[in-house]
Amino acid sequence: MTMAFEKLKFDFKKHPEVKPTMIAGNMASDEINERIGEFSRNEANVLVSTTIVEVGVNVPNATAIIIKNSERFGLAQLHQLRGRVGRSSYQSSCVLQ
Repeated sequence: MTMAFEKLKFDFKKHPEVKPTMIAGNMASDEINERIGEFSRNEANVLVSTTIVEVGVNVPNATAIIIKNSERFGLAQLHQLRGRVGRSSYQSSCVLQ
């Protein structure tokens, strides 16, 4: 996943308004909480993550989620992941790839 995150940062290098951050289960919980806080405070506006976001991440203004390799997940897990967006009055989208 680190390679995907680095590619994303490189692809958006010419767009300073895009501020990505990343979380994964192998990170220290303090670091995960800090990065989720950055995303929540809009200091980062793209969050790249493993399925660690499935439960416990509540960012009401999150409006889009892209689930890569969605065929690997069951319906219940996809439903949990989709539930991370659409928690406010903003229109939201879930894209399965």
